Amino acid sequence: MDERRARTMRNRIDGGVPAAEAARRTLQDYPHRSVGETDDSASAPISTADPFAHLRAAIERFDGKGAHEAVDRLSRLMSIDSLLTHGVAPYLAEASDPWESSDLADARARFATPLLRGRMLERAKTWHQGRAGRALLACAPRQHSDVALICTGVALNARGWAVVFLGADVRFDTVAAAAEAVSPDVVLVDVSSEEALVGERERLRRLADGLTLYVSCEGMEVSSARSMGARILPQDPVRAARQIASDALVP
Repeated sequence: MDERRARTMRNRIDGGVPAAEAARRTLQDYPHRSVGETDDSASAPISTADPFAHLRAAIERFDGKGAHEAVDRLSRLMSIDSLLTHGVAPYLAEASDPWESSDLADARARFATPLLRGRMLERAKTWHQGRAGRALLACAPRQHSDVALICTGVALNARGWAVVFLGADVRFDTVAAAAEAVSPDVVLVDVSSEEALVGERERLRRLADGLTLYVSCEGMEVSSARSMGARILPQDPVRAARQIASDALVP
């Protein structure tokens, strides 16, 4: 029964139904078992109308064990896109702008970020697999947070792409050397801000020569990216992966 609940809920979320509504409908279709009723399924039952409530509660009380258990459960319930969008992205947004939150909220975001980063990196074990294309991912110089880029890699790999990930604070000459070695279909560079590209634009233009280069940078205009031979990407990892996959289908 629990496995059927999880499959039904996952299909609804993938079809565009909000997570909480998908959980509510699934509970209506498959009510909880009565006391004493057994089920051999290894999947945890849906116990709330909000499937992310357990994860939020665990993070709010700085409970690492509970947070890992919640991520395990969510991974059974829904697609990776839904987990990234509703379970990971909210904490990345809080961590990226701590001045907009309280000290306690900032502390929780800082607790959640490495925990969720680690869970997403577990999926890197299969990043070499994928026939849809090969993507080389790197954070620009002085960009020290790589979590959003890791999430983009996870979303790309879920779409059949092989991923080569270089991590944070990578010199463009290093990215260029890796690109020459692995011949990627696309290169994605995550940049903290346009100010971080001062003195680096020419290197970025050289990197874009002869390959498809994407830049993810808050506030960057499309025209600015084009001046460096690059395409601008949404900062949301799932939307970014969708755009790369969609662009690859266009001759």
